[in-house]
Amino acid sequence: MSNPRLYKQIFFSNSTWSTPAGVRFVIVTGCGGGGGGGGGAATSGAANIHYYATGGSGGQPAPTSTQIVEVTPGITYTITIGLGGAGGGFTAVPNYNDGGGKAPGNVGSAGGSTVFGGVFFPGGQGGARGEIVYPAGPSDPNDLQGRLLANREPATFCAAPGATRLSKGGGGGGGGGTSNNIYSAGGGGGQGAFGFDGYPFSTGGGGGGVGAGGGGGGGGEGRDYNNTHDGSAGGPGGSGFVEISWIQ
Repeated sequence: MSNPRLYKQIFFSNSTWSTPAGVRFVIVTGCGGGGGGGGGAATSGAANIHYYATGGSGGQPAPTSTQIVEVTPGITYTITIGLGGAGGGFTAVPNYNDGGGKAPGNVGSAGGSTVFGGVFFPGGQGGARGEIVYPAGPSDPNDLQGRLLANREPATFCAAPGATRLSKGGGGGGGGGTSNNIYSAGGGGGQGAFGFDGYPFSTGGGGGGVGAGGGGGGGGEGRDYNNTHDGSAGGPGGSGFVEISWIQ
């Protein structure tokens, strides 16, 4: 072989690849889809002012790996790109006038596997859902610690203007994990509700980059006079990719 050259093709969607003449081995790098972020929990109404709604966890990334693969010249191989997992949703809760309510979020979906011929690159796991936490009481020394679950942020405390006590806000969602490839960026975690009227809505998690996990959704606030302060959905994970390199 005189003056050999390095060739490279990158795929971000389903496709096929045909082995060039004389090529027996290729270097294949890839990853599956990232996991979706978990949805945030929600709690509202006077009956639930002692509950805390946590945000969802960020989705896990799909690991990027490289393998040397033996191929057959002239054979066409199918490439399937793993899709990112869907973010976990949330359950709406009744407002104060309806007596209040509470509900955890939903878990994020796992990412799909990326496949080149018989080579599999697994996807990442979905994020955990936001939970409802009930501390023993404001004088309990574990009151604050009880709001920390997994890698979710604690609930945010805010006081309404002129208020004599604190309202309990929803926790922010965790950021999505980042895969070890140059295209990857984890989705940002959603903001939890502020905890008093006028700022009723939490925000959803951001979507992940290639192979990265989506951010977890923020939790809804725990004190609600006029509106329903629901949690929010987790962000979707990013789809995977395949890179094929060979010398010819």
